[in-house]
Amino acid sequence: MTLHPNTAERAAFACFDALMRAMAEPGLPRHLPQAGAAVVAQTLLDRETSAHADDPAVLTGTGARAAPITQAEYVFAPATADVARALFTGDLLYPDAGATLIAPATLGAGTELRLTGPGIETQRIVQLGGIDPAFWDARRAAIRYPLGFDLILIDGATIIALPRSTTIEVLS
Repeated sequence: MTLHPNTAERAAFACFDALMRAMAEPGLPRHLPQAGAAVVAQTLLDRETSAHADDPAVLTGTGARAAPITQAEYVFAPATADVARALFTGDLLYPDAGATLIAPATLGAGTELRLTGPGIETQRIVQLGGIDPAFWDARRAAIRYPLGFDLILIDGATIIALPRSTTIEVLS
């Protein structure tokens, strides 16, 4: 007997693939099977994870434990300086325990950024809108690699990822 994935499983597989490719190549757009943060939540969260969401409906059906923003493994909220300062960045024993912020953004318009680091051959220039300008300084202050948080930005059904290992320079 051959088992075939159902529609929800195919969407989760496609979303997971897009997320992993986005993390491997920071700043390059990847496409989700559906628009919005809910498909990301359905893919990443389960009853063994903790999450915080400004819109609790995003977490519906995931089984994730609700947690305060300061303790959540996954945070679904706008990229503001206050959020960046609140996120858990791991500790020296478990630096990989740092949070992942999933935030809305406008890709291709707004603040111009230069990205460098692992997964980027030399540099990559991106434009991101809908993000608090003070967020970038707060992110820089929060990240002391390997401590830090990862960032996934969503614009409809398109994402880009900015892992904690990515250096970001604000150009304009």
